[in-house]
Parts: sequence; C-alpha cells; structure tokens
Amino acid sequence: MDLERRKEILDQLLKSGEISSGDYEIMFTETIERHLLIENTESKVYALSSIVTPPLSIKEPSNVSDLVVQNILNALCVFEQNYGFLTHNITLGVLAGHLKTNSKYLSRIINLYKKKSYTQYINDLRIEYAIEQLKNNPVFFQYTIKAIAQEIGFNTSEAFSKAFLKKTGMYPSQYINELTNMR
Repeated sequence: MDLERRKEILDQLLKSGEISSGDYEIMFTETIERHLLIENTESKVYALSSIVTPPLSIKEPSNVSDLVVQNILNALCVFEQNYGFLTHNITLGVLAGHLKTNSKYLSRIINLYKKKSYTQYINDLRIEYAIEQLKNNPVFFQYTIKAIAQEIGFNTSEAFSKAFLKKTGMYPSQYINELTNMR
C-alpha cells in the first residue's frame, strides 16, 4: 500500500471517530517510518550481497551454489527485518528482482529453508506481524479487520481472515475478542 492510500485510511478512521487526533499523529508518523524502511530495503539488500559469510550446504541436490543460497538467505533476513512483506502485491517475481536473483532460485530456497511455499511464507510473516501489533500496539488494536488487512499487505479482508485462520486456527475477530477479554 502506498503512502497516499495509508493516509486515506487514517483519515477515514479519524473522521469516523475510530481513532483520536493524537492516535492519528502517532499512526501517521509510524506509517511514514515504515514506508521509508520499505523503500530502503532494496538498497540494503544490494549492499548485503557483497558480504562474504561462510557458505551453507544445501541438504538436497540443487544447481544453486552455496554462495548464492547464503546471499539470498541474507537478503531475505533484511527483507523481513525491514518489513518488506507488508508491501502490497509483493509477488515472487517482484521480490526476486529486488533481491537480484531469479524467481526459480528464490522459490527453491524458500521451499528448502523456510519449509513452505512463497505465498505461505509471505502470509505467515504478515500474520505474525499483525499478531505482534495487536498485542503491543494499542492504536493498531483499534483498527477494523479491513484496515488491518490493508495495513499488512492483504488486498482484501477475506484473504487476511483466511490466512489468519490457517495460521492460528481462529479468525482475526475471535483473536481480537480473546485479547479484549484478557485485558
């Protein structure tokens, strides 16, 4: 989601009274900071490719060199740390381009080392982020399911709810109700 769209969502939340003006300022500042982090991900990933680390050995036969594997795993680590997974429409091909590799290598490495498909990898990162934010960020906790879905990179609240259910065994609304009851 681009910065303009995030501002529109925050404006809607403020106008509807779901957040206060103080919360709006905090959330908008966090949105700008996150946007800047995502923009910087590509340059950090490129810089990381020059780091030489001990190579990993691939446990299954592969035509991908150990150095390439290590570089891609390092780049994925930076991608995760910079919340690149929150970007809307971050396809395998788009991420491979940002990581300066091809989609076949990236897919194979995610399958081997993350033990999941690319889609499941991205969805799991997004759901884990949402859970962390719901637990620790009182402003995020006030978002609607639709706003949470938009904020963490899902195109629809239905896709978010389905991924959340698959990862946690409950719908986001159930999880939020449980958190509410614990508070």
